[in-house]
Amino acid sequence: MSEPEGVDAVPGRVWTAEDRRRAGLAGIVSLLLVAWLAWQAFSGGGGSDDGPDLAGAWPTSAEAEDDIPGDLLPVYQEASRNCPGLPWPVVAAMGKLETDHNRAPGTSEAGATGPMQFLPATWEQFQADGDGDGVADIDDEEDAIAGAVRYLCASGGEDPATLRDAVFTYNQSEEYVDQVLEVAGSYTTATIEAP
Repeated sequence: MSEPEGVDAVPGRVWTAEDRRRAGLAGIVSLLLVAWLAWQAFSGGGGSDDGPDLAGAWPTSAEAEDDIPGDLLPVYQEASRNCPGLPWPVVAAMGKLETDHNRAPGTSEAGATGPMQFLPATWEQFQADGDGDGVADIDDEEDAIAGAVRYLCASGGEDPATLRDAVFTYNQSEEYVDQVLEVAGSYTTATIEAP
């Protein structure tokens, strides 16, 4: 088939002033978008769950930073994410009351052991491999904290309406529940709901 007379085989496009303006504007918008994305990536403002802020809805207080060992604070925060709604300060407060964040380990008169003071039979039911080494060790801080989160979550710890009951299930004492919630309240600048 032949081309009609007077028509180039490869027609050229003549750019008008309006075309150049639109292309320039598109380039500027693209550069601004790339700059904004780069700023978000490097400033941590992307809102990703993978960011360094593990505190979630319960920001860390100065009391928590002073009292909880620096290597355990993120463990409490990260482990609690496995039970959405469970305040990490509650888990940390239990670690405080049980063994002072493993500063005073030992075995209780009832036979509870490890950083979170599990009875061996309860550990068998709620054991967890919190550090990912393939072993659920009752005496390992990360494993014990992850196990406590599993226990609390199974008992309703993710819901403010049943949080008190979940803590009571862990240690059947109203005084213990009150102490946990008091310490937990000191570990965050937010309010922990537990009617």
